[in-house]
Amino acid sequence: MSAVMPMATGTGVNYTALAVLVFLFLMVSGLGFWASRWRKAESMESLDEWGLGGRTFGTWITWFLLGGDLYTAYTFVALPALVFGVGALGFFAVPYTIVVYPLVFLAAPRLWSVAHRHGYVTPADFVRGRHGSATLALAIAGTGIVATMPYIALQLVGIEAVLKTARHGSSEGFTTEIAALRLAEQHGIAAPRILGLDEHDVRDVVERLRASGGGYEIVHSSPGIELGVYVLVAPEPDHQSAHDDDELYVVLGGRGELTIEGETIPLAEGQSAFVPAGASHRFTGYEGLSVLVVFARQHETASLEERSAKPYPV
Repeated sequence: MSAVMPMATGTGVNYTALAVLVFLFLMVSGLGFWASRWRKAESMESLDEWGLGGRTFGTWITWFLLGGDLYTAYTFVALPALVFGVGALGFFAVPYTIVVYPLVFLAAPRLWSVAHRHGYVTPADFVRGRHGSATLALAIAGTGIVATMPYIALQLVGIEAVLKTARHGSSEGFTTEIAALRLAEQHGIAAPRILGLDEHDVRDVVERLRASGGGYEIVHSSPGIELGVYVLVAPEPDHQSAHDDDELYVVLGGRGELTIEGETIPLAEGQSAFVPAGASHRFTGYEGLSVLVVFARQHETASLEERSAKPYPV
């Protein structure tokens, strides 16, 4: 599935966030150039240089690398989204880490010793040297690549959130929900399920609203977030106007166009569009369109009862 995340123009630049981003980027780049002068690589054609930093990482650097392995986008984005979706089951990562890391340190020193002695760089190298099987080594390498893909996708989601915050201002209270939906779309997971909703219940709401000629129904409301299902059936027009809160649309079925501040975005099933607070927007060019609406409720100017009574998102 693909996703479209349009942003309205003229929302301003968060200069503080942008300045911090530029400063850190320049600092890390400068450290990289300084490090290249500090220790010249013997050969850039060696995988040791690309994968292991020339095998020169000491205890101090390794300590921080292990810390970075724990406190990643997986920790701060994926796990909160999982807990939000399934509840306490998501806390498995806490005891999992506590139990697994001591076990890893029991085997890791011996693994390091053997790998260092024979010049192994990857687990596939170790398996091939240990068992003498190129097929098994290829399977290990392939498994590692496939298992890494979700983490790479998550890093890209995090980078996207940082850049959008720097460009358009704070997305406080909404970044995790957007990241969860984007990651779900990239891996073919139903958007309602990642947010803790039963997919069949959402489908029932869609069918009920479609049978009544369209409308809007709130399916979940809690402090800071509101989820609703919005169904539009032609020729009834979209009557909604600009909202006081950030909003995310995920297309559940059908196709149409969303115009945000004069920019028209075509949308189809599985695609999404982000509308910042205060941006005028309206759906057009649809026959039958159903969308999941996610609000980051920071400014509740109307009560839940008043919002529920409207046939369109308020």
